[in-house]
This record gives sequence, C-alpha cells and structure tokens, in this order.
Amino acid sequence: MARVSRSRVTAPALVLVAAAVLAAAIFIFDTVTPYGMAIAVLYVIVVFIAGSFLPPRGILVTAAACAALTVLSYVLQHGDVNPADSLGRALMSLSAIGVTTLLVLRNHSAQAMRREQARLLDLTHDTVFVRDMRDIITYWNRAAEEMYGWTRNEAVGRVSHELLKTIFPMPLEQIMADVHRARRWEGELVHTGRNGAQIVVASRWSLQQDERGAAVTILETDNDITEQKRAEEALLKAQTDLAHASRVATLGELAASIVHEVNQPIAAIVSNGDACLRWLGQKPPDLGEARESVEAMIRDSYRAGEVVRRLRGLAKRTEPQKVRLDFNEIIDDAPGGGTRDAPPPGDGAHGACARTARDVWRSHPAAAGDPESHHERARRHVIRLRPLARAHRARTAA
Repeated sequence: MARVSRSRVTAPALVLVAAAVLAAAIFIFDTVTPYGMAIAVLYVIVVFIAGSFLPPRGILVTAAACAALTVLSYVLQHGDVNPADSLGRALMSLSAIGVTTLLVLRNHSAQAMRREQARLLDLTHDTVFVRDMRDIITYWNRAAEEMYGWTRNEAVGRVSHELLKTIFPMPLEQIMADVHRARRWEGELVHTGRNGAQIVVASRWSLQQDERGAAVTILETDNDITEQKRAEEALLKAQTDLAHASRVATLGELAASIVHEVNQPIAAIVSNGDACLRWLGQKPPDLGEARESVEAMIRDSYRAGEVVRRLRGLAKRTEPQKVRLDFNEIIDDAPGGGTRDAPPPGDGAHGACARTARDVWRSHPAAAGDPESHHERARRHVIRLRPLARAHRARTAA
C-alpha cells in the first residue's frame, strides 16, 4: 500500500522533470541551430504539461520561464542575422505561449469548478451520477457508491442500464423521447445493486446541452423508496383485509336481516296452517274458516316472494319506491293479529291491541291525508304494537 501511494506521489514529479528537460532541449535547439523556424513554439507543450499538474500560479511561472527562454534565445543567436525574420518568429512564439497559457488557465478554472461541484455532490445523500448520450457513466458520487456497491472507478466507463440491470416502467426509447422534448423526466425505476438486491428508486433525469443546444449528458438523481413501497404494499394489504372483514360482517348482518324479513311471512303461514287444521278438526269442520286460513297462507306466501323480490332489487341498486300502506292491514299482519285462530278484534287482549294500534293510526298525520306518510314513517308506530301482540299470543297460549 505504501509502494502504491509513493508511486502516485512521484509520478507528477517525474512528468514535471521531463517537462523541464524538454524546455531545456527546445532552448538549446532554438539557440544553436541556424534554421529559420519558430522552434520556440514548442514551448506550448511544456505549458500544457504544467497545466495538468500545477496550480494556476505554477502555470504562470512556467509560461513566464518559457517566454524568457524564447527572448534569451533570440538575443543570443538571432539578433544579428535577419533581425526582422527573427523578431517575427520570436513574437509568434511568444503569442503562442501566451494564448496557450490563457487556454490552460481557463481549462484549469473549469476543472476546478467541476471538482468543486463534484465535491458538493459527494456531500448530498441523494444518489447522483452523470452519463453521456451513449449511457456511459462519466461521474459517480459517493452516495451512489454506498447505495449500489460499486466504487467510482468501477462504475465510470460502464453502461448505466447494464451495470444496474435497470427495469423501466416504459420502453427506454419513449423515456428518451420525453427527455429530449421536456429536457427532464421523473418516474420510478428498479435498479439492482452489487449484492443482487433490487432497489426501487424515485428517479429524476435532467438533460444538459451545450451552447449550440446539442444534448451532451444526462444527470440522474435517485432516491431510495424501497421501504416506502413495502410500507405502501403492507398498507394496501391491510386495507384489503379490512375491506374483506367488513364485507363479511356486512354479509352476516344482511343474512340476519334476510332471515328476519323472510321469517315473518313463513311464521304467519305456519300459524295459519295450524289454524286451518284446527278448523278442519272440528265436528263438523268449519270449511269457511279453513278456506280463509288457506287464503291467508297464500297471501303470506306472496308476501314472502315480495320480500325476496325487494332484496333482489336492493342487490341490483334499483331506485327505492315509496308506496302508501293500509294501516289496518299492517295491524292485521302483526304477529298474532293475522291468524285465523285469534279472537275477534273486539275481544280480549288482541282487541285492546288492535284498538290501540288504530288509535295510534288515527293520531298519525297520514290519517289526515299527509302525502309524505309512507312506509318508513308508519313502520315506527307498528313496531310499538309487536310487544302487545306477543303478549296477546302468550296469554292465549297460557
């Protein structure tokens, strides 16, 4: 490890020594040769080499040294021979050195700015990497190293979609068309890390263009939302389970309601059937009363069918229908009130029940022709009659 670090430190120094040797060779060749060539232009190579390893001050020092060597060579050798031509070549060399120095300093400043931007991108917790228009990675920040597992040296130069085994929500060609049209794109991607684990990310792409408007690079920023997606899936599953439990509970309540609604006409049919058998068992049989009991059974069977029809309409979400009811029929249909074995309405507890019910009906607004009196308003009063009817049936049975 120490040997590797020592080689990294000495490599720039060796290059700078080579640049100094090159500058000395150019000076000697320019001074001792009589050729009418601007040999000093080759000093720009020395300036380029210095720009790769030295700070701006070192670049300026190197450029000044090259310019001084050019002037010294002109004074020593070319001052007396063709002074106009020699001066022109010297000025050309100095101009080349000056222009090259400005370009190198500008490039050095741009590189320093890019390094500063890269340093700032390394400080962010978001995964950021840059790729060219061939999808080859040119920059890979520290957060990308931590999330995906590849170091910067391993990732740079690789095709991003092949390295990360990206799963796109739509064809890549369509995404790139959106990027070129809007200069940006946002969506969810699935990347695969070095350890083989899939990572769901919220990805944002930004297109960078040059001065002529040509696409140069794409900056991609990714946020890991894998845990968020898992939480959303868990929440959706919990909501689905809750909805299923709610449907089951509703189904149970609906079943109990159906049993209750259907049981009333069935109980009336059974009660009327028992009454019919008693009328037929008398000596002699009372066929008229038995016939009325059978007719009541038929009516109750139709009523049971009507309950089923209304339940089917409820399942089909049909429009509710409001109809007027004959309150006397409701009283007669109350438990114990619609059987043929019950005492006449004027006798005993059933008569008192019926009279109480009709008194309630007369005091109800519907008795005066209230058009808003419908089934739901009357039903509340009928419910109050059922305990009286049950009391009557219990007393009769006793």
